[in-house]
Amino acid sequence: MKPEQATAAHTLDCHLSVTAGPGSGKTFVLVERYLEILRTKKVSVDNIVAITFTNRAANEMRQRVRHRIDSLLQATSGSERQTWLRHKRALEGAVITTIHGFCSRLLHEFPVEADIDPQFMLLDEHQAAMLLEAVVEEALADAIHHGNEKIIQLAQGTGRASLAAALVELHRKYRGEGLSLEAIEKLTAANHAAEADYAAALQELDAQVHDLFSARKLTKVAAEKRDRASKQ
Repeated sequence: MKPEQATAAHTLDCHLSVTAGPGSGKTFVLVERYLEILRTKKVSVDNIVAITFTNRAANEMRQRVRHRIDSLLQATSGSERQTWLRHKRALEGAVITTIHGFCSRLLHEFPVEADIDPQFMLLDEHQAAMLLEAVVEEALADAIHHGNEKIIQLAQGTGRASLAAALVELHRKYRGEGLSLEAIEKLTAANHAAEADYAAALQELDAQVHDLFSARKLTKVAAEKRDRASKQ
């Protein structure tokens, strides 16, 4: 183990932040730190929370911890061996998971306090995307069926499929940032011109285009001068 890795794994009396690139041994350090907590703090695996970014990384860390405990069981005896044996037996229920998995576990344990259905399921990314697209399509169909003029105009102007895709993307971008519909509406109003401003801009553009098309053609002499200038 490198000195930097040993420091990260064995320093438990303060908060640590470790920055390292791919393949540098981050999971190795986490496993060693996990074992160091079990070894020196006299706690069980139920008292430790290890959170990773992916399920794959969580499963890999759990497997590595199990292998390290197996090695310690072979190298120890007596009460120390019994302690590591208890840790191994409790490892299956250890909190080594992702952020989503940890939050799901808490909500399942305290559904009454969270005021949610205790039978809820955690959607994966693919399921969540399919559900969002289905809800957007259903909302569009309902708005068109009930004669919502603005939605009908948008669907006719951009195409229903394009409108649905745009709404899905807007939801992912803005609701994913934790913004409520009210906050999005206020931000939109604050960053866009009023309808009258758009009307005035269109009128000005129309006038300029009209002037452009109504301008007289160049005289023959002016056209020849222009051609000579372009050749030079």
